[in-house]
Formats: sequence, structure tokens, C-alpha cells
Amino acid sequence: MPNPEAPDFGAIFNWGLKLRNIDELFLIAGHGAHDSTGQIQFPGDAIGQTQYILDHFDEYLDDAGYDRKDIVRIEFTMTTDVTDGEFNAILGLFADYFAPVNIKPAAGTLRIVDALAIPGMMVEYEIWCAK
Repeated sequence: MPNPEAPDFGAIFNWGLKLRNIDELFLIAGHGAHDSTGQIQFPGDAIGQTQYILDHFDEYLDDAGYDRKDIVRIEFTMTTDVTDGEFNAILGLFADYFAPVNIKPAAGTLRIVDALAIPGMMVEYEIWCAK
């Protein structure tokens, strides 16, 4: 649902989302751009890390019985090293990711932190899904 008092981010998220008749909620913990050994992919590159995460979300969702259309909330966590230009590019990646979805998720919190758990990690995203 758009908010006339806020910027239009409709390509990425809604300012409000009403959910009815939900049978289940699936919460996905923060995902960073790391492989199964914990090795950060694209260290120091927030855009590369975001693309890596988005490239792997669909497989993870599918394994859990969900699809990107089931995402109802997304939370962004970034380090202070992410520049304004990188942030805008990241928003563009999310707009592309959600382009085929008719109803965009509600935005969660955008957190800016000094550091994340693994050196070189610049972004982490949490998603909530509902069906």
C-alpha cells in the first residue's frame, strides 16, 4: 500500500501490506554473501554481495516450498562502508528481483552498522514469507 507522505519505492516494496488467511509464516535469518564454508564472496563489494545473495534466494526459497511472490517483508542491514551510490544500485537490484512480483513485500528496517559478523561482509538481508 503506498504512503502519500513517503517516497515511492513501489518497484521494491510497499509501505504497508495487509495479510489475510495465512496458514504459515517462514522467517529467513539474515543471509550474507558467503559459501557453505563461511567464505565471503565479493569481499568489500556491497553490490556484488547483494547480487550473489539475490541469485541464491530463489533456490533457498524453493527448497523450503516458497517463491519470491511469497515474500512479505524484507529487512536490510548494511555497513557504514556502503556508499550512497552503492545503496542506490542495491535498490535497483532489488527492483529487478521483485519486477515479476505483482504485490511487493513490505519494507522492514534498514540498519546501518559498523560491521557484520564476518570480515569483508557488507550486507545482510532477512526475509519473511507467508502463504
